[in-house]
Amino acid sequence: MMIHFFDVVVTDKTKIRFTIFRAENLSPADKSGTSDPFCKILIDGKEKGKTSYIDRTLNPSWNECFTTRYPRNGVEFKVYDHDTFGQDDFLGSVSLTTDEILEILNSSVRSFAYL
Repeated sequence: MMIHFFDVVVTDKTKIRFTIFRAENLSPADKSGTSDPFCKILIDGKEKGKTSYIDRTLNPSWNECFTTRYPRNGVEFKVYDHDTFGQDDFLGSVSLTTDEILEILNSSVRSFAYL
């Protein structure tokens, strides 16, 4: 699984904006051989937002922005398959430490991909 981020920006001294652009090569979780993926954002272990889910795809494009306080202990992006009935299926995750976030912010490249 690969998640692409675009335009990670500090909006002021205490807040940061993440744009979740897309994911690629997700695992199928449904009988149809696809998934209905969405992504949760966790800051310091607490859920702070989630994308909408995209029906029947293994390569979703969200292009959704989330602004939150700057993390003390990092950020985690967890991708799930949406299920109308029952529990959502976990598909994978990507974690960034605060040091990795600073590295991204200091980079001239504004598009990033993580496995």
